[in-house]
Amino acid sequence: MAIALAGRALVNAGTLVDPDGPWHRRTGELILDTGRIPRSDPFSWTAGGADWQPNAWLADVVLALTDRIGGLTAVSLLRAVGVAAFGIVLYRIARRTGAGAWASVGAAWLCTFALDPFVAERPQLFSFLLFPALLALADPKNRLGRARSLAGVGAVLAVWANTHGVFVVGVGVVGLQALGRILAARHGSGRPLEALRREVPLVAVAVLAPLVNPFTWHVYTHAWHVRAVSSKIEEYRHLSVLDTRDQAIVVIGLGVAYGLWRTGRWRRPDVALPLAALALMTIDAIRNGPFFLVLGAGELARAFTVAPIPRLRAGAKARASQLVLATVIVAVVTTVSAVPMLADAGTIDPESMPVRAVDAIPAGCRLFNDYDLGGLVIERRWPEVLVAQDGRNDMYGKDRLRPLLRITWNTAQRPVTDELDDLGVDCVLTGARRPLAEVLAADPGWTIAVSDPSAILFVR
Repeated sequence: MAIALAGRALVNAGTLVDPDGPWHRRTGELILDTGRIPRSDPFSWTAGGADWQPNAWLADVVLALTDRIGGLTAVSLLRAVGVAAFGIVLYRIARRTGAGAWASVGAAWLCTFALDPFVAERPQLFSFLLFPALLALADPKNRLGRARSLAGVGAVLAVWANTHGVFVVGVGVVGLQALGRILAARHGSGRPLEALRREVPLVAVAVLAPLVNPFTWHVYTHAWHVRAVSSKIEEYRHLSVLDTRDQAIVVIGLGVAYGLWRTGRWRRPDVALPLAALALMTIDAIRNGPFFLVLGAGELARAFTVAPIPRLRAGAKARASQLVLATVIVAVVTTVSAVPMLADAGTIDPESMPVRAVDAIPAGCRLFNDYDLGGLVIERRWPEVLVAQDGRNDMYGKDRLRPLLRITWNTAQRPVTDELDDLGVDCVLTGARRPLAEVLAADPGWTIAVSDPSAILFVR
């Protein structure tokens, strides 16, 4: 297991590619420099001074401190360590369900592999670890005792609410599990009143603990606001069976469903309700897929454990030593082949982020930039260059983002050059293959200053 996870970690220790990571690190730097959390936008000219609620402020500070201590190399390694820790946690979750050791290793590795497209140097990385920690503490079968479990649930959710807005998923799952246990006690042989006395305090702690943050109850309303304004953002798109990234989650989902059916655990409302909710949330927005993987890992491992394959089991048992050796060899080869990726730790992928073009932006120019390029501009050029838009879609809102996106994709009702004139734009940073780049390249009033593999800088 350790060797296999080392390979997955090394795969994620390479170049930095996430467009939101830079503005998160810059926000953390701003908090460290000023000693306060910003409440209004300092980074853009289109929304400058607008109300801003950086719910991930604590994660931003951690990322900024990591950068200060070890540079971007340390940020890459933090991402790798997070992936390895995620795999270990999934293995432990699977073992707690009663699944066999090898089945648990297989389920943990598959779910960690499916997580790869979601791994990035951003606050969501912390959510991948806080969620399983919350599940372990909320499990009535843990050995901590009731008082310590409640305190642990409160502590995890208080930290999570200051780290990433997706904490609401944890609150919802804890609530559904508690509701499921109450329903089971009511319709089974349990004692419903006793179940109520046990579960209501858990739900109360789960709901109230996130209020320990600078924004109090607004963290809840903000979570719904983010979803409402994110329909056009890639990570919030619906699950698609035609997308190769989504297919791994679909296959794992089928395995989870098979495990629930074979073991009869689908009849347990505390198991079925949260899994069904997360499955629907993943269908609605693919970014919820990792949380389905966490909750489904144990059921997938049980599916491997109870699968009716007696001949295969007998053959595997007779050749156990050879299978172990073969598995170790494959894991070692995979891990060794990923070692060269360490050489790229801390480097910025030029195919994703145009460093040369960003560094060449004239100081003080009014920049129009693509949505996914704003973060790098904020990290490398703020405050001398302000952005038109970046990954903080919750702050910009639909009314600000829609006209900017129309310009990028050349779908504005008026010619985009006229739109840029009205905005007073005198430099543009846009993707090399974006429609806006084609228009400006053919316009004699604009000149290509720098052409990177991923983007082009135009100036008047």
